[in-house]
Amino acid sequence: MSGVFVPKNIKGWFLNMDVQLWPISVNLIQLLILAAGAALSLVIWQNLVKSWLDKITAIILVSPIMLITILIAFFNISELSLIPFVAKLLRTYFFDVPKKIYIPTKQVDPKDVLSYYIKTSTSQKVEEKKLEVDKEKLKKLYSFDD
Repeated sequence: MSGVFVPKNIKGWFLNMDVQLWPISVNLIQLLILAAGAALSLVIWQNLVKSWLDKITAIILVSPIMLITILIAFFNISELSLIPFVAKLLRTYFFDVPKKIYIPTKQVDPKDVLSYYIKTSTSQKVEEKKLEVDKEKLKKLYSFDD
């Protein structure tokens, strides 16, 4: 899954035109987001005021919507706006996660390894002795029996 690489110095279409508002520079996308948030909060505020709610209370209830809209419009981390930043997070932590393949293998007991090492490291010599019977000693043994 590969994405399109656009160099930072190349600006997009006319939506990336900057509009200078006294201390800050705002592009048209940010202005559209702010306008949509302001329109939504104004509609909610009017409905709250029409339902006989105090204007100050309505402003307090609508202010989180406007703050979230401002956060979305001016979000900028490492020169990425909100949607490319979320897309980068998704790609990094969900889509490009290395696959872990589990191959079941028999576990080796360390005691078995140690016992095998001891058996192979020590050399045992087995000597076979020949059975020699001394006939004189055998006669003496039989004489005691009688």
